[in-house]
Amino acid sequence: MTDYFELLSAETYEEYLKLVNVEVHQNISMCQNIAKEYQKLKIASEKEKHESQIKLNESAKPYYERRKAIIMGAPLTDEEIQGYQINSECPPNETSEYQNGIPCFWLHVLKNSGIFDGLSGNEEDSIILTYLQDINADYFPTEDCTLKDGTPSLLFKYNVNFILEIIHI
Repeated sequence: MTDYFELLSAETYEEYLKLVNVEVHQNISMCQNIAKEYQKLKIASEKEKHESQIKLNESAKPYYERRKAIIMGAPLTDEEIQGYQINSECPPNETSEYQNGIPCFWLHVLKNSGIFDGLSGNEEDSIILTYLQDINADYFPTEDCTLKDGTPSLLFKYNVNFILEIIHI
């Protein structure tokens, strides 16, 4: 008879299987079947979620375009200015040469996002990113795929676009 310590000390799945009886093998097989059914449900849910993300991205394009215009220096409308109050903790520098748009917007977004932690202290990247006008993503439908172990999965595809304006003098 196999004792509990032998089960705990089995180093591989195969070793473990050799220590348990047919009923445990059947239970394991059933749990694997349940996991496969759950995976199908999860994939269907992920597809729906991704399709919703695609719709949201399409619906949000006017907002993205307006944000880009403001960043690039388009004047604000009276409606957009309504309700603005100066931040008393960080008052504006009235002598600043920067009066239009939002200079270095995307550089600071990327630095603060944590995605580009490597930018800290990298002056060359920082200089290039000051020319960044916009970042947007194209979402593509998911594709069914199978992992090496035969588990069904999904392949997500995106294009991330970095729009730069570099002025040659």
